[in-house]
Amino acid sequence: MKRRLSTLCICLVCFLTVHAQSTVKGTVSDSVTGEYLKMASVILMRRGKSLTFTKTDAHGRFSLQTKSVESDDRLVVTYMGYKKCTMPIVVGKDLHVKMEPAEFELKEILVKSGPITNKADTITYDLTRFADLRDNSLKDVLQKLPGVSIDKGGTISVNGKPINRFTVEGLDLTGGKYDKINETLKAKDVKSAEVIEHDQPVKALQKKVYSDNVAMNINLKDDAKDKFMFTISPTALVSFPLKESAAGGKANALQIGKVGQKMYDVEYDHTGKDLSSSHQRLVTFSLSAQDSEISAPQWFHIPSLQTPIDDERLRFNNSHDWNFRRIDKNDNDEATRISVGYLHTTEYQTTSNTSHYYINGEKPTTTEEKRRLHLSNDRLLLDYNRNLNKENIYGNHYISADASLTDALAIFSGSKGDRISQRVKSPEIRLQHTLDRMFVRNRYSLELHSDAEFFHSPSKLMVNDWANKLNTTLWYTNNHLTWMRNRSFTTTSLKLGFSAEHLNVNGGKSHISLEASPYHEIRKGKVTLHLSLPIMWDMYVNHKRYFLNLSPQINLNFKKSNRSQWYLYAMMLQRTGNISDFALDEYRYDYRTTMRNNGVIPRNTTLSTSMDYNYKRTVKELFGNFKIYYNHSWSNVMQDLQIKSGEYVYNSVERKHHNSIFGMSGNLSKGWYSLHLKAQAGVEYRHVRGQQLSGETLTGYRNNIVTMKPNIIFSPSWCNISYLASFSASRTSTDAVSLQTLWNWRQSLSLTKTFDRIDLSLSAVHYHNELQSSPTLNTIIADASVVWRMKGVRLSAELRNMFDRREYIVTSYNGAVSSTSFYHLRPREVFLKAQVSL
Repeated sequence: MKRRLSTLCICLVCFLTVHAQSTVKGTVSDSVTGEYLKMASVILMRRGKSLTFTKTDAHGRFSLQTKSVESDDRLVVTYMGYKKCTMPIVVGKDLHVKMEPAEFELKEILVKSGPITNKADTITYDLTRFADLRDNSLKDVLQKLPGVSIDKGGTISVNGKPINRFTVEGLDLTGGKYDKINETLKAKDVKSAEVIEHDQPVKALQKKVYSDNVAMNINLKDDAKDKFMFTISPTALVSFPLKESAAGGKANALQIGKVGQKMYDVEYDHTGKDLSSSHQRLVTFSLSAQDSEISAPQWFHIPSLQTPIDDERLRFNNSHDWNFRRIDKNDNDEATRISVGYLHTTEYQTTSNTSHYYINGEKPTTTEEKRRLHLSNDRLLLDYNRNLNKENIYGNHYISADASLTDALAIFSGSKGDRISQRVKSPEIRLQHTLDRMFVRNRYSLELHSDAEFFHSPSKLMVNDWANKLNTTLWYTNNHLTWMRNRSFTTTSLKLGFSAEHLNVNGGKSHISLEASPYHEIRKGKVTLHLSLPIMWDMYVNHKRYFLNLSPQINLNFKKSNRSQWYLYAMMLQRTGNISDFALDEYRYDYRTTMRNNGVIPRNTTLSTSMDYNYKRTVKELFGNFKIYYNHSWSNVMQDLQIKSGEYVYNSVERKHHNSIFGMSGNLSKGWYSLHLKAQAGVEYRHVRGQQLSGETLTGYRNNIVTMKPNIIFSPSWCNISYLASFSASRTSTDAVSLQTLWNWRQSLSLTKTFDRIDLSLSAVHYHNELQSSPTLNTIIADASVVWRMKGVRLSAELRNMFDRREYIVTSYNGAVSSTSFYHLRPREVFLKAQVSL
């Protein structure tokens, strides 16, 4: 009995001793990439002495046991290539240690990382080493980065691929509409740009579902975080001859932090700038926004501004834009974003066009048109998002409201002096509510998705004394449930969904879809394989027609090394048409076009395949990609186009036909940081085959186009030289005729010389356009500017269209159509601007 009692006492003492100890645990990660660091040294220090020691595991986790923790105890973490981190200890709370990369000395030799580093799937650009005093905004710096390009719409591409997500300090303030913040952030305030390949922002799906997306995150300098940055930029525009002048400008206030961001901005413009770009979502994925899942029908043609060259050359406008955006994130990884915006634009444009339709043998059908356009648009936007993103749960609640009023007045005149007035008034309202919820438990997850949308538009078309009004109302909902199981190297999921839409225009029509989509993913070493088979059952209630659509898809990713990877893709897509394709038997589209429908439901099958190769070697600042693709589609409905006396009639008829597209493209980008030089070259070839029906005549056509785009930027401290060109050759032939090859090119050269704080610039754009019915046209448009940079103030004066060019002409091919268009350009102007940063 005594022995048993002694044994019990000894066990009790040991138990109490063990449980009297304190546990210090947490994780160690890279502060830039967020990647967990394996085998980092973690030491518990007390008054300069080491108490206990451990190493982090493969997931960056550590755990230390100590009898007690005193107030002056410190945790010291070290890792090769990173700064030593020392921090206080909090018992009972996980510690998150973020290690900063560091320069380090080895035997009096300074080892310094390059301007571009690559770790795992993250490429980091040191923006402080690419920016110079001439750069005004973040966009100016990004254009210098090897492998990065920005198109005229503001879309950022990395190694030839548009980014799918854009954040600043880890938060998406704009909901994917990032062009405005790229122009607002100052070059002097940015620190680094992180490009995340295979980006999977939903933490519950990380290392479970493969992603081919690319994301970009911008980090700011420490002194630019969490404080308001104010910028005021009044402007003045003077036109020649001195008939008019206009004042404008913009003002913004921006605050960027890791847990909260705000942006207020207002802009008033007469210079031809497209202010609507700040409301265009440029990404395909955003944790804080949701694209509409349906496309609302537009029965009447609303003429838009046509811009084959730089928008500012062609747009005559009076526009203003007001925006407020805010996002906040709490300690529970829950982010709330709200955005409010109002846009007003009034735009003017004068154009003329001559089109030749090769659809009835060798002799073309010719139409001519001269147009003076007055386009007014008012738009009010509001969206709200609440997002929860944790490893065991994901939630997203998105609400948006979009109201707009478009008023387009166009005056058309023909070769015989006839005059037609067309006016389209289209008020619209769109409402959207989207709810996502995902629950994760061990290897299993369950996702619920629900989307509901509403669209209403009482549009009206007026042609001279004739008028027609159509009231359109569309209801839509989409709901699905996804079950997923994840194992060591496989992921299997099954999505079951239900969607319904009801369109009311001259009577109601309904469409119901049921979906089942199995998915399987295999990850073995360097290879990732995806297999999916979406099955869709479509029911058109009013027609009492039912269709079964199968869309098998296979993706293969082979990551040969950290430098290169291959993508193989193949899919067969089956789809039935939208309700709007056959909702109206007949309606007038514009002043000369009539649309007729025989009620046939369109059916389309598309076979797509592609192969991509991406290469990067960041230490050499070298990026390259190559893509080859082929698409072939079959359909049961054709648009029968008939042109008589300048009137267009499109009859939707049941007739099987097919078309195909084959293409190849390649891009190569190389940087020489020590020389402040970036060179980039791209080439693309595309071959299109199709058919056009006119009466009983079916005409086949073939389009070929080759495009080459070289780009050079040389930007040392004393000057900046930029050369951008696009050379293209296009050719079209039909069953009866072969048209001439059109050689068109655009060359842009910009020269800037820096004298201390003053920048003198001269730029010119050369357009070489071959026209079908006249000699080759060469147009040169030149600008000159001077910028004076002072502390907190930036003064600039620019002379635009120095040679006062007033017309631009270009011929283009589209299917079996050759079109020559004439555009009226803005005159010679002086643009003055003062930018004050507070």
